Amino acid sequence: ERSASRHPLFQTLLVMQNNRRTSLALEGLEVEEYPVDFRVAKFDLSLSVYEEFGQDGDRAGLGGHLEFAEDLFDRSTAERIVRWYAAVLAEMARDGSVRVGRVELLSPGERDQLVEGWNGPRVEAVPASLAGLFEEQAARSPEAPAIVTDEGVTTYAELNARVNRLAHDLVARGVRVEDRVAVLLPRGVDMVVCALAVLKAGAAYVPVDPEFPAERIRYILEDARPRVVLDEDLVGRMDLTARSAANPESVGCAGAGAVQVLYTSGSTGRPKGVTVTGGALVNLLMSVKRDLPFTEHDRFLASTTFGFDISSIEIYLPLVCGGATVLVTREDLLDPRRLAGMVSTHGVTHMQATPSLWSTLLEAGIDLSGVHVVTGGEPATPELVRALASAARGVTNGYGPTETTVYSTVCRLSADDPVTIGTAIDNTRVYVLDGALAPVPVGVAGELYIAGAGVVRGYHERPGLTAGRFVADP
Repeated sequence: ERSASRHPLFQTLLVMQNNRRTSLALEGLEVEEYPVDFRVAKFDLSLSVYEEFGQDGDRAGLGGHLEFAEDLFDRSTAERIVRWYAAVLAEMARDGSVRVGRVELLSPGERDQLVEGWNGPRVEAVPASLAGLFEEQAARSPEAPAIVTDEGVTTYAELNARVNRLAHDLVARGVRVEDRVAVLLPRGVDMVVCALAVLKAGAAYVPVDPEFPAERIRYILEDARPRVVLDEDLVGRMDLTARSAANPESVGCAGAGAVQVLYTSGSTGRPKGVTVTGGALVNLLMSVKRDLPFTEHDRFLASTTFGFDISSIEIYLPLVCGGATVLVTREDLLDPRRLAGMVSTHGVTHMQATPSLWSTLLEAGIDLSGVHVVTGGEPATPELVRALASAARGVTNGYGPTETTVYSTVCRLSADDPVTIGTAIDNTRVYVLDGALAPVPVGVAGELYIAGAGVVRGYHERPGLTAGRFVADP
């Protein structure tokens, strides 16, 4: 399709000038070359290469020059292209049998910058489990609000007591470490109580939205094979008054122990279960706590579907920091104006949503002046980021598939920033690699690979996760 923004046939040109240069001799005149600089690039990139000869007529190598369009390329980019091209030629002149894809373009300093300098910090892993961190916070601030809904406030002490009674009951029902327990409940305090109780019992919970089609629910339960299904019927029949409100001896799985099994749609459309470990989830929460930041004075609006991975940040980040989770119902989610009203009514300081939901909320007139917004799950457009930046007190973009535990990278954005996926969170490595799994240079497209604390082991046969086409950039 024709476009006025580019040359219609090609955008890059390579010219090999391999004819011997001749000198112009005119009788009675002295002639010298006068370089002409047209100051206009005829193509995006135009590389002219010519052979050079010595005084004896022998070949003396190659010379050349690169012409580039300044409205498309910075001079530093053009210089890098020249440097890489020269590296390819030098390597192939040294060893004519080398494959082009095996030629090392990066200098040791450039490689170190890509592999180490632009990756997440290596920090000491928190040894405690998520359930243990919640327990510690409940002991520090027992009377502080833990969960806020339109129906009232649940304090840390109240929440911890309810969680403990149910955890003891689950253990009595035979739930053991790394068993799976399905939580099939509507949005509400009971949903959070059940999830935390499963964690305190040392098991992993499988969140199942009761609004899912019956066939999807049946498939998830058959595939996960949970020991117990905590649905409205069972939870409503439980009498936990005789159970102890004291903390169980076990405080859940840390490190490589499983804490969640999240079912995603999968590339085939059939749900697939992704197991998330306790260490990966704690690593994420501790990193996001600093990057946002989030403190005991903050409140996070929990608006994401419980089975969606990013809901873990909304629910658990406040509960390990001493803040409050403002839990919204399904009815709230279906009414943008009602959801916007909860932000101001309950003093929400942090909210997370997909770009499409943010667009809807901005149209509904939501007041974000005191809110730090987090966007993820879909690509954010520059127009949306500008709108959010002008309306909110801060904007963070997060990126990461479920298989790498929610967010692998985060980026603070302003109205004038390009929209990127940012840099890696703690103890996480993100690489842009070529087909031979070698790091690509700055500005070159490749596949994104993620490794580190949050990556589900065995998910991909190669060292990391292929997630699409990306470009390496500081």
